[in-house]
Amino acid sequence: MKYKRNTVSVIIPVYNTGIYLEKCLNSVIESDYKDIDIILINDGSKDDITLKILDKYKNYSKVRYFSNENMGISLSRNFGLDRVDGEYLMFVDSDDYIEKDMISKMVNRIIKDKTDMVQASFYVEYEHYKLRRVRPKNDVLSKDEMLKALMKNMGVNNYLWGKLYRSEIFEDIRFNKDYKGFEDVEIMPKIFMKLNSASLMKNRFYHYIQRRGSYTNHMNLKIASDMYDSFRKQEEYINNHRSNLSVSNVENYYRSEMMMLYIMMVDKLSDEELREFKYPQYDDENVWLIFKMARGIMKTIVKLKYGKRVVL
Repeated sequence: MKYKRNTVSVIIPVYNTGIYLEKCLNSVIESDYKDIDIILINDGSKDDITLKILDKYKNYSKVRYFSNENMGISLSRNFGLDRVDGEYLMFVDSDDYIEKDMISKMVNRIIKDKTDMVQASFYVEYEHYKLRRVRPKNDVLSKDEMLKALMKNMGVNNYLWGKLYRSEIFEDIRFNKDYKGFEDVEIMPKIFMKLNSASLMKNRFYHYIQRRGSYTNHMNLKIASDMYDSFRKQEEYINNHRSNLSVSNVENYYRSEMMMLYIMMVDKLSDEELREFKYPQYDDENVWLIFKMARGIMKTIVKLKYGKRVVL
């Protein structure tokens, strides 16, 4: 396919993100990089605020607007990928926003380094404060180095956003329509397999907004278990396609299981609920007893430290 040289296609699927959407769109439209093509996709939004904002921005000169019945995030992203015509592309979630110089500096970097992808750093933003995750140093990594770093959570992340890609990478890559939740974890190794090399930038260009109602902010035991299973499948995919690496996703398994324990405590799940829950990542049907014991140990530690101030 022939792409428009130096143009950046920005894919923004939208589903009921309400008041967050306008800040997102303004941040992209007001970018200091002028050659941008915003692919704005209404994925069946119903709330009035979202629809009013979409109506306001759909005729902007930099925007190509599409309105569909609800398809879900994977098919909406595929819809956007089918319409990319820029030499480069990036994804922005419609409740997040970017810095004004993000696109220009990332384009400059991908050209300077002659790489296939650039990853920037980000803020995690809550209502009243920001978190600054450990960020990587400015670097250029090979394909195998990127895959190893992904498995170790060392400077390379599973987020689709916050990255600039050469569009040709996605010519034969699409999101799995049957994958519900953690779509980024499923597709990221497929993207990395297409790289010759990638650049890392320590600049915090992307603002990852934590809002009520988003998928990862109403975590339950099923979602945490699905997260573990996604990392397991990711590890299998990499080892099947790059057997020389022999990677392990142990860091992410640990985080997933800690999340499961946290949910068991906070949600005050009964022994019966723990017994009935299916743990797809384990063969032993009695694994719930291990989680029960671990939860008991965590409760004891919390009680010893905080006493009656914490109700478990």
